[in-house]
Amino acid sequence: MRKILFLFAIIATVVFTSCTKEGKAGKDGNANVISSNTVTINNWTKVLDDGINYDYTANISFASITDEVKNKGLVLIYCQQGSDWYALPYTDAGTDATTGLKYSNSFNYSINTGSTKIECNGFDDSGTASGVTENIVVRIVVIPASITSKYPNTNWKDYKEVDRLVNTYRTE
Repeated sequence: MRKILFLFAIIATVVFTSCTKEGKAGKDGNANVISSNTVTINNWTKVLDDGINYDYTANISFASITDEVKNKGLVLIYCQQGSDWYALPYTDAGTDATTGLKYSNSFNYSINTGSTKIECNGFDDSGTASGVTENIVVRIVVIPASITSKYPNTNWKDYKEVDRLVNTYRTE
């Protein structure tokens, strides 16, 4: 009788510990990725503008930038020029083909809990530097650490790659 109980215990252990529930794998989620609608910056504050050299800043409130995101996640800001999107920081510099005058426009940003500060600075030898902050359109994307670690080979500076990968949805 002991042998039968012992054999039954072994069979029961094998049967119950080897059972698994199988089901369809779920689609990779992106519910934690947050993207703003496009924002046209119209609240620039002049730090310096002498007609050639300039430095402007603008603050954008974005509640999705939390302490957790600041410390472990990723905040990306993209700037639109024409139909192209560029990851900040971004610099466009060169010489005007018609006039031969040199120019440089740089965009950078810093993040704070609940907001980001965009900075635009540079120079324009034509003396028309004060118009460089008109019609600047940006998009803010907040990605928690769980997503960035899941896709380690992603080029986070490529707007189209990020948009395709995480299929960002607009919340703010």
